[in-house]
Amino acid sequence: MPTNKSENLVPIDQILFMIQRYLRENGLIAKSAVPKPDERDPILSTWLKEHSLKGLPAPWVADRWRDNDWEVAQICGRDGLLSAEQVRLIRHFANEYTAEEIYRRICANDIGQVLRVLDGQAYTRVD
Repeated sequence: MPTNKSENLVPIDQILFMIQRYLRENGLIAKSAVPKPDERDPILSTWLKEHSLKGLPAPWVADRWRDNDWEVAQICGRDGLLSAEQVRLIRHFANEYTAEEIYRRICANDIGQVLRVLDGQAYTRVD
């Protein structure tokens, strides 16, 4: 736990680095360019006017969700949800047992969880 508020702050250099990386990755500036703040701001303003950000995740969040292991940890890590191992067992047992039998074998919360996995409606990124 931080002892003072300044320990929670992200250094401005790190924020500027993240912005420049985002601009490069999205083709807004050349890979080798190092724009000055007065050059960077008009580039960002133009791009924001042309592209709605509504519904788009923040870049630092989107990067995490592209990582399958991180996503599985988020999806399966809460109470009341199936673990990654339970999802794998559901898929393994799918050809041998009914959904009701699988539900009892893996100790799922309800049969609906099993049916959603079998129908491909849930836990699709769990291998």
